[in-house]
Amino acid sequence: SANMFKLNDTAQIKFMGLGYSETPKMLKDGVRCDDTIACNITSYAGGVLLANVASFSNYTLQANLSCGDTITSNTNMDLDLTGCTGDGVTIGANNIILNCSGKIIEGDGDFADYGISNLNGFSNITIKNCVVKNFGFGISFQSSFNSTIWNNTIGHVNVSGDTGGGISFANCTQANISNNIITNITAAANGDPYGITYHEFKIDAPTALTISNSVIFANNISRIFGVDDDTPFGIIIGDTFILTLDGLKVDNNIIYNINCTSAGVGTACETIGGVGIKVNSGTNVNITNNNITHSVTGILPDQPNLRIIGNYFTADTYGIYTV
Repeated sequence: SANMFKLNDTAQIKFMGLGYSETPKMLKDGVRCDDTIACNITSYAGGVLLANVASFSNYTLQANLSCGDTITSNTNMDLDLTGCTGDGVTIGANNIILNCSGKIIEGDGDFADYGISNLNGFSNITIKNCVVKNFGFGISFQSSFNSTIWNNTIGHVNVSGDTGGGISFANCTQANISNNIITNITAAANGDPYGITYHEFKIDAPTALTISNSVIFANNISRIFGVDDDTPFGIIIGDTFILTLDGLKVDNNIIYNINCTSAGVGTACETIGGVGIKVNSGTNVNITNNNITHSVTGILPDQPNLRIIGNYFTADTYGIYTV
């Protein structure tokens, strides 16, 4: 039959019973195709989508990401997400990869908002290739296991709450925070700005909790500014009141220009200024091969038995300052 030769010809397909609020994107074998000749969406109305496709394959639909969305499956961003007046993106399930593909997630500067958050303990999460800006908290995870934050850029944060900054991991085990750029984080009154914080969380940490086996590697952290008693930190490790952190490697990070814009008499900024790496607690903590420059204090250890080797300090008032 002549029709046998048309099995791999162009055709129209119909998706019915859809609930998307706007036209979704279309994927061929898991890769977006509606911006190529492989498939062409012709209409979407009343829960019905029509599309022309170029060949026989597996076609699926995926919602375009919007501000405030909770994602529950692997998500690849194709468009910038700007103008968010609340949180940007929330993680809502285990085993998710969010690949922003270099696209922007941008807030309105509210100090209480999160750019990307996983505060409900979902595990095996990867966040990569995202540009997150103008949120009080860039990327924040809590009680997560085996999660990775890789190759993201976080910045333009104005901290006016109790604290805020670039990347925060609380009660997280086997975390990998690597190859990120964190810059331009500024504190107003009552805020201690940070580039990265990895710590126990004293509100919900169980007595037997151990935070362990994580790495903070090859991040570039710069231009973190505090004021008076709101000390800026490049990296903060541990919680003085819990002491359950074990097995952390902080290696090969570049940290520079962590400073105070004002330092009143008797304030923390006058005493220690901006701090590259502060260690509040932890056993088997290795701080190695970091380059810390143009800050008042390079490393501030408030914990014994640390391994601090091969770090490089220049244009700092103190390399290692103990109190």
